Amino acid sequence: MTVFSLTPGVWFAMDRLAGGQGSDSSPVKILSISPLKTGRGQLVVEYYHAFYPEGVREKSTQLTVLTRGADSLVGIEDGSRIYIFQPLTRMWLESSFVREEISLLLRSDDPAACLEMEHFVGVR
Repeated sequence: MTVFSLTPGVWFAMDRLAGGQGSDSSPVKILSISPLKTGRGQLVVEYYHAFYPEGVREKSTQLTVLTRGADSLVGIEDGSRIYIFQPLTRMWLESSFVREEISLLLRSDDPAACLEMEHFVGVR
């Protein structure tokens, strides 16, 4: 079985569930991944959060991997925030955002390439 991996320089879909603090979804570009080598599945993920509402969009989080399958990686931060990373697909975009927000992406054969376009990044 092939195991899903995050790759620096590649765009992925991210869903973050923050318990009582709500949740959010965004395309993210992985900047770096650093395994902590603790033997507990811990790693630091640095990423560009394309739809972060305002402020610094380059983020870093320390995760403990809960599960990793063929098409997703699920991790937890501080015992409360769940992160789900998966491939960035049209289906994910259509299920996560209203059509007006993603019309530019949906017209493209490569949604991740559109995220590189300066006028699109940070639209949300």
